[in-house]
Amino acid sequence: CAYRMHASSESIVNALQELGGGDVNLAAQEVLIDCIQDELCMQYPPRSEHSQIVLKRALKLAEAQSVEVSDELYNVHCQAIAAPASSFRADEFCWSYKTLAYTPPECPDAHLECTAPEHWMLRIRTPPHPEVQPSPQGHRRVTLRLSPNMGAGSTGCHDWGAGYFLAELVLSYPGLFRGRRVVELGAGSGCAGVCMARAPASARHLVLTDGDATTLANLEHNLELNRENPADDVPNGGSTMEGQGTVEVKLLQWDHWAEEDVQAMQADVVVGADIVYLPELLPALVRLLQRLLRPTPPSSSCPPKSPFAVICTTLRQQSTLDTFLAELKDANIQVQDCTDSLFPTVFFHFRHKFSSPDDVRVQYYEYLAAVDEVREFSIYKIMHSV
Repeated sequence: CAYRMHASSESIVNALQELGGGDVNLAAQEVLIDCIQDELCMQYPPRSEHSQIVLKRALKLAEAQSVEVSDELYNVHCQAIAAPASSFRADEFCWSYKTLAYTPPECPDAHLECTAPEHWMLRIRTPPHPEVQPSPQGHRRVTLRLSPNMGAGSTGCHDWGAGYFLAELVLSYPGLFRGRRVVELGAGSGCAGVCMARAPASARHLVLTDGDATTLANLEHNLELNRENPADDVPNGGSTMEGQGTVEVKLLQWDHWAEEDVQAMQADVVVGADIVYLPELLPALVRLLQRLLRPTPPSSSCPPKSPFAVICTTLRQQSTLDTFLAELKDANIQVQDCTDSLFPTVFFHFRHKFSSPDDVRVQYYEYLAAVDEVREFSIYKIMHSV
């Protein structure tokens, strides 16, 4: 798992040492070789530089520990060195894959006290409910094609921490999306979108939008990839995209959209990750949110609708965030900072500094106290003021 998701070479080699009882011995080396030559990694390979760095670090430590090094490990290292390097020309994509794994809870909404949008973020932070246990179905995975070369034209083909954080929120609170019409702004590589389309979230209709055509093409590729691939350790090879809803990929420019297109989305929930970063885009973003979140009065055919948005943002420039919040207020949009009241309880393995998925459930609060990583992100609930 750690190798597939591009975890640091240090964390991978440390895990190998634990497997080897403190040394990168022959048994630990065999595990590393199996990871690199795993069928999934061969079909959807991580970056070649990643393999080179991991192998070099493992070999260097094994030699320093004076343990026997297998010929096969040397051969795999030579093959990695000979592999073509990822291109970093400004006009050329350098595709690679990242595969993330998570353990779905058996009772996914046991820790959610209320799913009504006007109340669900108002509770006090409490430890995860004791009924939230790992699912007997085993691990699930999300595989994404990505490009680390942002100079090739699109930041949306890159991966961003806030996108993974949003996906973890979806996995932790599927009841907020299940059976609803969901629109994602700036869907990027599609990690959160895959999770919203997949049970138990299973949005009734999911519209994944972005303003870049290349990003949308890659997003469609990733949706299809996760629709076809069987999930890890799922009995009977169950599909990774088994939700019952429909998924639509749509070009949406924040500063240029047609009223009939936005009206047709009929959003119950709007989500976005890392979309508050350029001050010049904020007025257009706020106008679009104002339209998407417009309440719908009751009619003979449908009940009233009060859409809400969940925005996860990386804390970069405080002034940019302050401008965004001020513009929302001026647009008569209610904002609630939920950073301290809504938090994930399902995590992608090895994305955080835990030694195992089980540690996530028992060490979360100690982790929050010791590490500032989770505080890197802020979460906002946004609704029209009543």
